[in-house]
Amino acid sequence: MVIRRKFFFLIFFFNFLFARKIIIGNETTETIIFEDKEYLLLNDFIKGLNAKSWFLDGKVFLILNDSFTHEIIIDLEKPVIKINFEEIKIPYPVLKIGDNYFLSLFTCEKILKKLMTTKEKFLFTEEVIVPEITEIKVREKKDTTIIAFYLDSDVYFSTKSSSYLDYEINFQAKSKVSKLPILGYLKDYKIKKEDGFNIKFYLKKECDVRINKEKNVVTLKFLPRLKTGVKLIVLDPGHGGKDPGAIGKKGTKEKDLNLAIARKLKKYLEKMGLEVILTRNSDIFLPLNERTKVANDNKADIFISIHCNSAPRRNSYANGFEVYFLSEARTDWERAVAKAENEVIRYEAQKSEISDDFLSFILADLAQQEFLKESQDLAVAVQDAVCEILNIENRGVKQAGFYVLKDAFMPAILIECGFLSNPNEEVLLRKDWYQEKLAKGIAEGIKRFINKKE
Repeated sequence: MVIRRKFFFLIFFFNFLFARKIIIGNETTETIIFEDKEYLLLNDFIKGLNAKSWFLDGKVFLILNDSFTHEIIIDLEKPVIKINFEEIKIPYPVLKIGDNYFLSLFTCEKILKKLMTTKEKFLFTEEVIVPEITEIKVREKKDTTIIAFYLDSDVYFSTKSSSYLDYEINFQAKSKVSKLPILGYLKDYKIKKEDGFNIKFYLKKECDVRINKEKNVVTLKFLPRLKTGVKLIVLDPGHGGKDPGAIGKKGTKEKDLNLAIARKLKKYLEKMGLEVILTRNSDIFLPLNERTKVANDNKADIFISIHCNSAPRRNSYANGFEVYFLSEARTDWERAVAKAENEVIRYEAQKSEISDDFLSFILADLAQQEFLKESQDLAVAVQDAVCEILNIENRGVKQAGFYVLKDAFMPAILIECGFLSNPNEEVLLRKDWYQEKLAKGIAEGIKRFINKKE
């Protein structure tokens, strides 16, 4: 069957600021604008073509009818498409935002022109969607100034800053808002309504900025700038090599998750201006005393050991995030977790190097008292931040005798990111986006600890 249906496709040959409605076949969708170019959601384009599709090796394959009359291959990594085996280079590669892929309108037009006969034509329409900022709220919460922009539809925006004392955000939207209250860190602001809605904030003192977009709300948070008392953090991805750690029902190995989360956390901390060292950056076995030795030899300011939990079969649906610091266990659960993590000692040749009464000795050492108090404060900050970001129940900070923390002469904590014994949590822990959220939450907790410490 030769394709004879008309493709109705909205195209303007000049830059237009706002997103527009596009009609392809019977599918109506909207464009987004990125770096002055319009893009269309790839899945919507596929639906409009009524094509069969599948993803393989970084490419998406489209078949427009059962007899394979028209075949399209879109490379998701390189600026190349193939139409009926003809390779065509395109100037704009596929754009990936989160889990979604977007094609430039230029590429869409190229594909449609190749597929259509001379009798078929484009339908030009001038229906323009102009998002509107309906309200802007400014409020203070502890040491944070929060500015929330409420919109009536999805919107594209960009940000820039020339220093820690100013921050600018530009929405491709309109707004009747012209006045804001001066609160918290805000010293002044300037609004421009040419080519969209632009607002530049001038700050009373240097701030870090966190931005979040959820549905039709864009939120800016101005926070105290990270102070420089802490410079070096050592991250310890637990287990490794011949020691797999806990293993989930789907075969997930704790050692792999620990390393993946540690690598993501390293990136977040480095963006904060901190130096970060991993005790291991590959699948190798490292004795427990060697892990804290890395921190001590490099004079680290913080040591964090990253793990995933596991519960007995009778408690296989235990779930949640936990942070531990070194102290005497108070509950059977704390003792059980410490025992599970300490069993790595069976892989080490020199088992006798660690005495059974090491904990009472450490706790009696006055030189360690300050580190133990700071470790507890660090644990609380990380526990609270992660639970806020993941929106999960806060199980509270716990304490127990972990071998891996005993020789750390700096604030040190052990993190249990989740339960591999819980089937649902195992699935989550394997997800890249969930690991990113964990890393972001841990980094936020570390930041809070540092600022409070200073």
